[in-house]
Amino acid sequence: MSAAFNTIPCGGIGNIEDGCTEIFPRSPPGVLCQKCKKIKAAATPALQAELRQTLKSCQDCGICGSMIENKMCGTCRRKDMEEHGEEDADAAAGKQRRYDRLQRSIGGPKPLQNVSNHQLGLATPLPELETLKSASQKGNWTIFVTPRRGKTVDASMGNATFVMSGATPMQSALAQIVEHFNLQWVRMDGHALDLQPDDCSLRFSGNVSMDARTEELTVQETYTMYQKRPDRALVVNDAKKNKLPKGSSMSFELAINEVRYNNRVYALMGFDADSNLSGKKRKAPAGPSAGTKRSRTGQTLVSTFSGEDDYSILDKAPETRMITFETIRCKPDGTDGRQALVQDLDPEDQESILDRTGKIEVKTLILSIADRGRSKDVFKFFIDDVSQVYVAKHFFDIGQGRGTVSRDVNKSLLSRDLIRIGRMRYFYDEFTALASKKGFNELAQISITEAFLILVESENHNENENGGLPNPSDSDDALMDAYLVEPLRSSVATKFTGTLGSSGATDKLTSTVLAFSHFVLEKTACLLAFADLQGSRHQGSLVLFDPMTHTVAGKSGLGDHGPSGIKDTIESHTCNAFCNGLGLVSREVLLASLETRIREKDGAGPLVDHTSDDDDP
Repeated sequence: MSAAFNTIPCGGIGNIEDGCTEIFPRSPPGVLCQKCKKIKAAATPALQAELRQTLKSCQDCGICGSMIENKMCGTCRRKDMEEHGEEDADAAAGKQRRYDRLQRSIGGPKPLQNVSNHQLGLATPLPELETLKSASQKGNWTIFVTPRRGKTVDASMGNATFVMSGATPMQSALAQIVEHFNLQWVRMDGHALDLQPDDCSLRFSGNVSMDARTEELTVQETYTMYQKRPDRALVVNDAKKNKLPKGSSMSFELAINEVRYNNRVYALMGFDADSNLSGKKRKAPAGPSAGTKRSRTGQTLVSTFSGEDDYSILDKAPETRMITFETIRCKPDGTDGRQALVQDLDPEDQESILDRTGKIEVKTLILSIADRGRSKDVFKFFIDDVSQVYVAKHFFDIGQGRGTVSRDVNKSLLSRDLIRIGRMRYFYDEFTALASKKGFNELAQISITEAFLILVESENHNENENGGLPNPSDSDDALMDAYLVEPLRSSVATKFTGTLGSSGATDKLTSTVLAFSHFVLEKTACLLAFADLQGSRHQGSLVLFDPMTHTVAGKSGLGDHGPSGIKDTIESHTCNAFCNGLGLVSREVLLASLETRIREKDGAGPLVDHTSDDDDP
């Protein structure tokens, strides 16, 4: 292997390009491998699935094809042998054949015999050429596209090649092209909204506008029209320049009208229609504009949210054996955000707890330093009769060193983590319901992790935690180890907020997560704030997991900073286009509500209504 080789996985650091995360030593750093590029460019899910099955990648450079053998392409195999002082037999034979052919052409040691002169001219009859040309025009077309922003081509978004039918309307072609480049567009700061066809236009290379009539034509008809015009070079020369087949390909630029796009963003942020929307120094307001119905000040929130969750199931003596476990899940209890822990019951006997069998790997999962937790061990976990692979998490340190966490403390902390995930699912359903009610369909695709708690009989149940014999007063429950279980996904996590502090990014995914955080503050009238929001990619969407929470009572679990944590969440949040699009209240209203919650902390019971009693300005 060469001394200088790539160590960055496909998709880049943090997998921001959503690649396969394989490392190809001879590939340029941080770019997608050829297989991932082809799969992303595929027009249908069925074609994507077929490419995943049929394409094979070279393990060194990432080039792909269906005929690659021995996990390496021929070029990498030859380079590898050359770097080890060896010579590939096939390469040597090919070199010799080329040498012999050259010698024969110049009358060298082995001149050709009995070679007659041929008449100069077309090797294929003209009628046959016309037939081939006609057939090619009726088939698929290759469309090469380069994005342009303003006066310059945007190299950061890369190029793309599309295969389309000649009968594809140009408007449909534009929609397909925009959909492809939108995947990269919404990952950039300031691009929370999807790129729309109305924000873009197709042009020829050099920012040359297309004839307006092409909007009503197909791909084939557009080519034919320009073939009959003096400027036919627009559809011919670029194909030759980009090494595309003549007569069945065209090159375009996707011109992105950023002023029009920003107008949509500013309109969502609440600016007046006659504002100077093209000003680059304009900043979005921290909350809704003064013209909205909700006032910035003089308003406080009240809530029906209850923080009194039901943990009683953990006090019951578990009915398990060493090789079995019982499952505890988190479910909503009422409509006020309250959560309850419940046991899985036997489907044939609803009075009995369902015991299941499985196995946990002895060693923890090997994770990178960036993804390794500082308080939990993570084990791979298998449940009998279930094909899904899980991970089981167990506290080992909460600030006093490894091994200082008792089984009871571990169980208590994990149960609170499960409640936090249940709350996150509950409020995310409410969040998407609000977006649906308002007809707001710009949110990124996000889901909440599946999670449950298992109680397993401890392997060292014959000894107490001090190494001696068990105490007669120990309950059966004290001999149970608890694990928080989730499906196994990619270990590469994207963080949007910390225990304190928040991301300042404004891409589509981050904007969705931060708007959700804002929504929870408003929905609970600042009794609860989510922190340490993070997620991993799975099957094309982001899955949020392992959240922390801050509550006014400060008792929701490890990392709960109480009112000061809620205040930090509010102050570190900057409202984005989604906050305004959903009509969420301003930070001033949230801070005023938090002060009210602090004064009411010692009051009797939760508040009765989470809606404002005064919607007028």
